[in-house]
Amino acid sequence: MKKYIAILLVGGALFGCQDFLDEKVVTTLTQDYYKSAEGLESLVKGNYQVLRFKADYNEGNYLFGTSTDVEVFAWADANRVANGSYAPDAWNYDAEGSTRMIPQLNTLIGGMTDKWSAGCYPVVNRCNIFMENYEALSSADQEKIKNRKGEMLFMRAYAYYILSVHVGACPIISESVSGMPANFHYPKASLEEVYNVMIADVKDAVDNYLPETTTDLGRITKPAGAHFLAKLYLNRAQAAQFSGNAEPTLAALYKGTYSTDLDDAIKYASIAIDQKKGETAYGGLAADFAELWDNVKTTHPYPRDRVSEILLSAQYEDTQVYN
Repeated sequence: MKKYIAILLVGGALFGCQDFLDEKVVTTLTQDYYKSAEGLESLVKGNYQVLRFKADYNEGNYLFGTSTDVEVFAWADANRVANGSYAPDAWNYDAEGSTRMIPQLNTLIGGMTDKWSAGCYPVVNRCNIFMENYEALSSADQEKIKNRKGEMLFMRAYAYYILSVHVGACPIISESVSGMPANFHYPKASLEEVYNVMIADVKDAVDNYLPETTTDLGRITKPAGAHFLAKLYLNRAQAAQFSGNAEPTLAALYKGTYSTDLDDAIKYASIAIDQKKGETAYGGLAADFAELWDNVKTTHPYPRDRVSEILLSAQYEDTQVYN
C-alpha cells in the first residue's frame, strides 16, 4: 500500500505542478523602473513626503520644531538642563533619547522610519535620480512629464531650504547615490553656494516647467514656485547686511550679496499675486481668515484645501493604512 501511495505522489508532482513550475515572475521592480516615464511619475509622487516635514506632524519635531520652546515644555527636566547647558550627553555623537539633539539631526539628514526613508538627503537623492533619468528619455516622454521636472526642482530646493534653516552650511549632493558610496567625504558648501543652487532650481522650475494651475490637488504649481522663489530672494537680501559681521552667529547668516534680489523678489511675488487676484473679491485672499483653518469635514478634501489663498498644501489620507 505504501508503494502505491508513493507512486501516486510522484505522479501528482509530475503532472499537477507543471503549470506552476512554468510561471514567470513579472512584478519585480529594480532601479531600471526609473528609466521610464511611468517610473519617474511614481518617484515624483513618493517624493511629496517632503511637504510633510513641518512642526505639526510626525517628523516635524525633528525639523522645524527642533529645540524650540514649543516643545521644551513637554521635556523632562534632565533633557531641558542637558540641552540648555550644551551638556555632552545631549550633543555628542552617542547621545540617546528622542529629545536629545543628535537623534533629531540624524533624522533630518536621513533615516529609516517603518521601512521608508525620512529626512532631506533621501529627498535630494530621489530628485537627482529623476534628473539623470529624465535627460535620457525620448523628447516625447520628456514633454509628457515636463511638469514633473518642475516639481522635483522645487522639492530639491525645499529640502536644501529645510537643511540650511537648521544647520546653515551643508553639503550639496548633485549626483544620485545607490548602494554604499565609495567616499563618505561630503564637504559643506557655504550658505551662499546653497542659495545659488536653490534659486537656480526654483527659477528653472517656475520659468520653464511648472503649470499655472492643476486639477490634481496638492501638486506644485507656478504660483507656489514663484512664492517660494520670492522668499529665497528676500532671505538672501535680508542677510546681505551680515557680510563680515564681527558677531559669528550673524556672520553665519550671510548668503551672498546680489543687487537685484529685491527686484527679483517683487517680480516673482507678482506672478503669484497677478494669477490669483481675480479669484476672489479680495485679490485672491480669503474673505475670512478662519477659512484657512476650516477642518470641518463635509467633503473630501477638507474645505481649507480649496481656498484660493493656499498655494500648496501637504496631502494626507483618511486612513492610517494609506497615510
